[in-house]
Order: sequence, then C-alpha cells, then structure tokens
Amino acid sequence: MAKATATAKAKAGAARGRAGSSRRSGGTGSGGGSRGGRASRGEVAYDEKAIQTLDALEHIRLRTGMYIGRLGDGSNPLDGIYVMLKEVVDNSVDEFIMGVGKKIEIHREGPTVEVRDYGRGIPLGKVVDCVSQINTGG
Repeated sequence: MAKATATAKAKAGAARGRAGSSRRSGGTGSGGGSRGGRASRGEVAYDEKAIQTLDALEHIRLRTGMYIGRLGDGSNPLDGIYVMLKEVVDNSVDEFIMGVGKKIEIHREGPTVEVRDYGRGIPLGKVVDCVSQINTGG
C-alpha cells in the first residue's frame, strides 16, 4: 500500500511540474516535505511528538531490521535467519581458533539447523543474564 501511495504522490508531483524525489536532494539540511512540523494532505507531521524512547528489548522487537537486516521468510540469502546463523557459526569458529573449541558440528534437518562447537559456552551462573539482557557477554 505504501508503494502505491508513493507512486501516486510521484505522479501528482510530476503533474504539478516537479519530481517527487527532487525535494530530498541537496544535502543542506533544510528539510522539505513534511519535516519541520508542516503537514500537507496525506503526510504525517514530524515533530517532537513523533520522537519516542524505547527500552533496549522493546527497540529490538520493534526495529529488528536494524540488528539482523531484513526479516524475510528464509527464501533470500539476506534474510535475518541467515545473518543469525552466520553469527552463531562465526562464534563457534572464534572458539575453535582460540583453541577452546575442539570441533564444530553443523546439522541440518529440513528447516532446522543445529550448531554445536564444544567450546566454553556461557558460565551457568550467568546464562539467564546473557540470554535475557542486551549487551551482556564476555
């Protein structure tokens, strides 16, 4: 729906004699469009009321793409599930290179992938903290 709206706005802008994307070029920081509190038909005002502060976990839940890229459905190599799998494998390789992981096993069965590195793991006294609080690690 947003794509259709953007297309309709671009056509309307062209009909008025200006390209829809030309407002955003320049780089002077002067804004344009609805920024600065002005809102025209169909546009949302961007002002102090639009700014919100989220706690760390809420931010991750609402802005997942900032952390893992696109969510996707697993049909594209850039989907977040592959980014997370790569991170797990990278951590396993790091453990192995440092000499604390004796071997790495990766098994795939259908849509399920299991990675085991026989490394140090998370100390048992900190497992809950490490899996439930952002920016917790060693």
